[in-house]
Amino acid sequence: MSTTRSYRMTTRAQLAAETGERILSAAMDRFSHSQFEAVTLTEIAADADVTMQTVIRRFGSKEELFEAVAERETARILAEREPNADHLPTMAAAVRALVAHYETDGATVLNLLSQEHRSPTVAKIVARGRQAHRDWVAAHCQPVLGPARGAARRRRLVAAIAATDVYIWKLLRLDLGLSPGEAEKTMLALLEGLEPAEGGN
Repeated sequence: MSTTRSYRMTTRAQLAAETGERILSAAMDRFSHSQFEAVTLTEIAADADVTMQTVIRRFGSKEELFEAVAERETARILAEREPNADHLPTMAAAVRALVAHYETDGATVLNLLSQEHRSPTVAKIVARGRQAHRDWVAAHCQPVLGPARGAARRRRLVAAIAATDVYIWKLLRLDLGLSPGEAEKTMLALLEGLEPAEGGN
């Protein structure tokens, strides 16, 4: 293969990748702020400065495009929710990362939650998000879970999930008007209030 041909193939691949990312970003913006059923591929194509045929060729249907957006954003969100210790205890660092995620993506999450009972496509992604949050709590809220097993552990896990839910962030930040830092401290206090006493379950 000649150097020129190889360069052209590499350039085409880069352009195709950039086009795909542009479509995904345009779709993300639409799905974040609108109801799923109201979003059209025509709007997404116009926002991405491509034809609708290009969108369909790359991603298929609106449902398949939504799935591709969810896959990309899930990878980003999981990475951002990993705590940076920064001299903080592990659970405090985890809550700081969580609140930062809610500050960036909380409105989008709330928008999707408002649609889950009307759209099976959205409901599937919301269910994945709930499982991801459950896994995050199990991994990063060990002081709350302690040595508990069985039903006692399930109760503590559920309580910690509730204490760190996006609706708690909404209550603290949007309804009660706390600053992000105050919301973070309050959420951490809720978790610390669940920590078992020495020898308790």
